[in-house]
Amino acid sequence: MFSYNINGKASRHFTYADLINCGSTAQLHQLENLPKQPDTWRALSALATRLLDPIVDQFGPITLTYGFCSPELARLIAKNPNPHIAPQLDQHCAHELNNKQYSYLHTFWRRM
Repeated sequence: MFSYNINGKASRHFTYADLINCGSTAQLHQLENLPKQPDTWRALSALATRLLDPIVDQFGPITLTYGFCSPELARLIAKNPNPHIAPQLDQHCAHELNNKQYSYLHTFWRRM
């Protein structure tokens, strides 16, 4: 069993809470939108460290409006007739995986 602290630092400028609780839907519906797999927590940290921190360093503070989306949150958003999302355009760095995806990405991450 693993444990991550939602208020722990994901990078120099961001906590895990910044990356997980930045959307309003989960908060509005009081949904616990937490990653279940360690690789997802590591991917969130990598996103913040490799992409978001350099952006903040270059341009100053940013406001995140969309972050981690658990399967439960995705189902809730899908029920909304006008969800204001564009899955075809969204860039996803971390998500909960099924067994096939986990196997593939686990191998990929080991090479990095």
